Amino acid sequence: MAVLNGDLFVINNYSGGGRIHRLSTASGALLSSLPASVGYQPASDIASDGTWLYVIEAAPVEGRIHRLDPVTGSDLGVITPTGITITGGAGGLAYTRGQLHIVVATVECAGVSIVHLNITGEATGCVNVDTLGINRRELDQAGQNLLYGATSGRNGPYLLHTLDANDTVIDVTELTTTRPDSMWGLACGTGELFASDRAAQVINAYTFASCATSAPKADIDVDLTGAPRLGILVPSLQFTLTARNLGPDQATAATLTATIPPGVVATSLSSGCTQSGNTIACTYGAMANGTSLDKTFRLPLSVLGLGTVNVTATRTTSAPEDPHVANDSATASCTVVSILLVTCQQSETAATQM
Repeated sequence: MAVLNGDLFVINNYSGGGRIHRLSTASGALLSSLPASVGYQPASDIASDGTWLYVIEAAPVEGRIHRLDPVTGSDLGVITPTGITITGGAGGLAYTRGQLHIVVATVECAGVSIVHLNITGEATGCVNVDTLGINRRELDQAGQNLLYGATSGRNGPYLLHTLDANDTVIDVTELTTTRPDSMWGLACGTGELFASDRAAQVINAYTFASCATSAPKADIDVDLTGAPRLGILVPSLQFTLTARNLGPDQATAATLTATIPPGVVATSLSSGCTQSGNTIACTYGAMANGTSLDKTFRLPLSVLGLGTVNVTATRTTSAPEDPHVANDSATASCTVVSILLVTCQQSETAATQM
């Protein structure tokens, strides 16, 4: 299960070849039903990054993940885990800290493991969870933490483990259910934890402090590059100002400014960019997690002269809140030896992945 935009998305593998149902978290009413392609049935779990849905296969390809449009159900692409050897079927999927996390049996972690994947599917680490219970294993996220729910056998109990960013268990909570081994999915959001009880055919809502609704956040990483455009007519330096959303949520807007040498009038400004004095301000629209937008402008070499040209870029505003400011600026320097000999280099504060 997954919570997205306040609604609960649930996989049903037994209706019409597989459906994804969108339910009201307040009333449980069915709001819509999306098709789930037979290409990835049976699906074992579903997650969300705040913009898209992700569905993980149990078969025929263990661990393969599909990115879906939550409105149409369209399959937008397949993510295949690499860098790990999967030996057992997938049992859980979650998204947090800018990464996907799956529960599978692996060679690398010698048993049932939570495997961390970047958005392209490359494994960045794993942790063995055999001791936490490996029957009816489910995975979800609460803020920056992972929630791993499982039972060690048919008679339970069903224990929910909270793991921090270092994969350390920081909390253990027992969920009350009619039959522990029937727990079929977890979803954290809207201030509650939702857990499906397959035996009772209900979705239980638990009060769980870690699922308290938090304000969205979007980490904007600033990048600036320079390159010479040594045409015969108007030789210039072209600078590309990039805003990259590292998540975890969608960015709705951002403004980046570039400081250029005084007295220089920029040309060929991208739409949304304006100059005031020695500052160029560029506005950016919505950016989904993991996407970026570029803006460009040029500085004519005829008014720059010889020597080093430094341009600095900074994030001035963005929405929602940017949780990391360490990657909010970048600098590009170009050395002009002659009108036909120019070299440029960039320096940027290392991006902090959510």
